[in-house]
Amino acid sequence: MQAYANLLDAIGLYLEYKQTGDALINEIEGGFVVGYMEADEQKVTTLSNDDMQTLQAEALRVRRKAWNPAIDAAPTLRDSLLHLGRYLDVLSAGDIVVQERLDGFSVEYTGVPISEAAGLARLYLHIDVARLYQLTP
Repeated sequence: MQAYANLLDAIGLYLEYKQTGDALINEIEGGFVVGYMEADEQKVTTLSNDDMQTLQAEALRVRRKAWNPAIDAAPTLRDSLLHLGRYLDVLSAGDIVVQERLDGFSVEYTGVPISEAAGLARLYLHIDVARLYQLTP
């Protein structure tokens, strides 16, 4: 399984190129379905595993603007998605669905609940951007 930090950074780059927001990212077999608002129109695209490999290679070449709270009012969507990916990697998440919110992200994923010794479950979390940056380097 690939690291969500890299995958979500690549999707963030894609959305950055589209100059869009209000992202919905749904992991499917063979890639991701990405919904977003472009101008006043809802758009949906499927990024295959091949598309993701190309985007990941490009994301390594294209510099990401890291958030500096002293200078920037808010982080870029790409930077926030990278940090969300790092957090999901720590949680050993799988099969993610991510919805961008005004204050952060709502996430549904498959993982092991903290309160249970074994077994996978479908879990949900809402995390605001400030907290996300506290939890991830």
